[in-house]
Amino acid sequence: MSRTIYRTEDGRAAIRSWCEQQLVDEALDGITLETALGTTFVAGTGAGHDIVLLPGTNLATATWPAFVGQVAAAGRVTALDLPGQPGLSSGERPERDGYGPWLRDVIRACGLDRPVVVGHSLGGLVALSAASGSAVVGGVVLVDPAGLIRLRVLPGVLATSLRWLSRKDDASSRSLVERMSGPTASPPAHLVPWMTLVARHVRTSLAPRPLPTATLGGVRCPVHVVTGTDDVFLPARKVGAAAGAVAGPTTATEVPGAGHLLPFERPEVVVAAVKDTIRLVRAATQGSGH
Repeated sequence: MSRTIYRTEDGRAAIRSWCEQQLVDEALDGITLETALGTTFVAGTGAGHDIVLLPGTNLATATWPAFVGQVAAAGRVTALDLPGQPGLSSGERPERDGYGPWLRDVIRACGLDRPVVVGHSLGGLVALSAASGSAVVGGVVLVDPAGLIRLRVLPGVLATSLRWLSRKDDASSRSLVERMSGPTASPPAHLVPWMTLVARHVRTSLAPRPLPTATLGGVRCPVHVVTGTDDVFLPARKVGAAAGAVAGPTTATEVPGAGHLLPFERPEVVVAAVKDTIRLVRAATQGSGH
């Protein structure tokens, strides 16, 4: 039985066409790699310390090209589309346990040196999975991350999500994006038609379970957790407290008034966390004599 996320081949083509046009408009080039989880889209820009960007559920590199450029001020960015999520990577839904080995393999294939992995939402879970028990990842920046606690779904959020899935129009997509954002945020307009495409063509994935304690305890690299105080899915204080299960040095930053879309709402805070983590990784590397 197929595990594809796409309802139809025409739907897959519509998602792909939208992504390709966005990348052309933003002059962001990419390649594809063949991996254990199928085709993986990789885009790169910038120079300096290696940084890997991982989007969250229902997002892709093409949905945050401006953020890719902003993070490139801190180093050389390698942006990936997650297999099993809408975008330019494979549409086959993988088992969750496959994401950690997949990311470590991609890091090696791209020749990256102890990168700082920046994971938003589901991407945070993937980043932690790859860092656990491995020295391939130099540091992790978790942005409104999944993997630490169960997602909270309040009645109003559930109603907005169900309306989005049933109506599949720009009005319901706009309501969902606004619900996911902080009270004073103005998310980019392109997220609305994108979320409408996703509702129409994608079998969206369910909220991921928290990672096992043993997995978190295997993460020994520096970790910086950045959360919005108005995140409707992942309460900032609960996320920060749960990050205490990580074995490595952990820093937590709460962003007042921000929601679940921090890369769009307050990218400068995320970039600052990336720069701080790079400094820690470099200091650790020099201290070990490597």
